[in-house]
Amino acid sequence: MSYIYKIGDVSKILNISNEMIRYYEKCGVIEPNRNNNNKYREYTMHDIFALTECLYYKSWGIKLSDIKDSIYTYDNNALNNMCLYKNELSKKIDYLQLKCKRIDEIIQYQKTFRINEGNYWIKMIPSKKVFAFAVGTQEQFANEELFIDNEFGSKGFFNDDLIFFDIEIELDNSIVKWNYTIESKYFESLEEFKALPAFEQGEHLCLCTVLKVKSFMDIGAELLNPILDYAKEKKYSVVGPVNTVLIGRSYEKNEFFRYIEVQVPVDMDK
Repeated sequence: MSYIYKIGDVSKILNISNEMIRYYEKCGVIEPNRNNNNKYREYTMHDIFALTECLYYKSWGIKLSDIKDSIYTYDNNALNNMCLYKNELSKKIDYLQLKCKRIDEIIQYQKTFRINEGNYWIKMIPSKKVFAFAVGTQEQFANEELFIDNEFGSKGFFNDDLIFFDIEIELDNSIVKWNYTIESKYFESLEEFKALPAFEQGEHLCLCTVLKVKSFMDIGAELLNPILDYAKEKKYSVVGPVNTVLIGRSYEKNEFFRYIEVQVPVDMDK
């Protein structure tokens, strides 16, 4: 005679809830008998084995609604489900590798922003997509009165993928633009952002430095004069708006600071 298990026994054996066991029953995966006297469910070794198969296929990524077919027919659907799950895993692995690459870049910034403060160097800024978040005059910027697109968040922008973006302040004469930018190499792998309005900015050469500010609102012409004077001294032609990128934060002597990388587009041949 088969040993009879109560639902609580099965729950402890398999470490799943009573509700989940009943759900599998509802899906037709198991059909426990009912005690004639008290109508309680009675589970056999066969039921427990079927449930372990459910958990096994669930670990493959097969939907609960498809598990019954996988157990009792094991036709091409089970194989197709496995292939689909593998493809999903591959996409997740690619995404996580991309995220690790981005984190490595951020770590490098964190290691070097203090060292680079006040120094000047030339580097190529890679092509990127630019998402305009807010725009206004320098006076509005200083007074925290920039107009912010109030539909920005509802368009699906602020999510876990924000790590791929840089926060930038662009100064174009008297106009200030608060942008979020993402390098093209990352943008092409993030489908959800492709429907959002953005413009392409090609790769360009920049004269760079790192500055320390208390607030983004401190960014202005006076702060940028030293790097512009340096460009003039080196006979570099400034060929576009100055851009500043948030690269680090610090708390020093009871004061909070932000570190920004200033990027001045230049032509060294003129």
